Amino acid sequence: MANDKHYPWTHPALEPAFRAKADLELSVPSEDGTRLHVQVDLPDGWQDKPTVVLSHGYCLTLQTWSLQRAALRAAGYRVVLWDQRGHGRSDRLTREHVSIDALGADLGAVIESAAPTGSLVLVGHSMGGMATLALSRRNPELIRERVGGVALVATSAGGSGLVSIGFGKLFDKTVVKAGPGLLERVNRVGEITARVRRWGRFIEEGGVAIWGFGDRPDHRYVRLTSDMIRETDLATVAYILPHLDDLDERDGLPALRGREVLVLNGFKDRMTPPSHSDAIVRELPSAEHAVIPKVGHMIMLESPREVSAQLLDLAGRVAPFHPQPLPVS
Repeated sequence: MANDKHYPWTHPALEPAFRAKADLELSVPSEDGTRLHVQVDLPDGWQDKPTVVLSHGYCLTLQTWSLQRAALRAAGYRVVLWDQRGHGRSDRLTREHVSIDALGADLGAVIESAAPTGSLVLVGHSMGGMATLALSRRNPELIRERVGGVALVATSAGGSGLVSIGFGKLFDKTVVKAGPGLLERVNRVGEITARVRRWGRFIEEGGVAIWGFGDRPDHRYVRLTSDMIRETDLATVAYILPHLDDLDERDGLPALRGREVLVLNGFKDRMTPPSHSDAIVRELPSAEHAVIPKVGHMIMLESPREVSAQLLDLAGRVAPFHPQPLPVS
């Protein structure tokens, strides 16, 4: 069943970019029938530039990219954004339809429907970067033929266990394995659970500020992030968590050789610190690795101008191309 949410966490205090209307909205089916909410911006002259595809992170939505979306659109780029399965306005998640591989398939379906031709720049934050690597592993031909640039923002290729809540490896691992069942049972309570989550808002915002942001977070963005997390169905939180901890998408890295690759981290990121990008940089020694001081995991909200500038520079290095039609036999 499709999710009918309309981003109720859009606050008047935020910049107009967070209330931007897409030129085109799509409901895209993935391989297993999950329908994905997609938005496309089509500014004048976009045909002469590569298309930029923005993928958000775990328990977030496409709105996390609002400030970069505005900058890219103003520069004339076609921008494609989407809500990952179980998030935002995409279909709710079921246990049998969850894996990082499925997220890679979703990204491929989004590209096929929203940007079927022309060169591409793929940008993924956190779990969105993992989806990008999953697509690269699944479809290296697409990467070779159409992708000129990739930005992996505050993400990891995995291989060593990702989830940490700060109480040591043994306790954290226990929470990862036992947590999904508990969250699933709690989620069945429905409206009571929703009320408890609303009442715990201020406690939750404090945790988001500590774990998601750096030294001096803007409270508006902490609240926005907290609201997106709170609006995420607990089943989604539960089902995806073990897959993040078991993640290993290092096989998606070889296809990125020869592409323009940007690896971007916040120095104060407690979720996926810069060290989590070491495997990516080792595999792709020509990649540009930029670490922004004083900011955390929500790097695109904490340092929007620098992140936008980095993405515009990356996209500017990618030559647009338009595939020629196949000859008629």
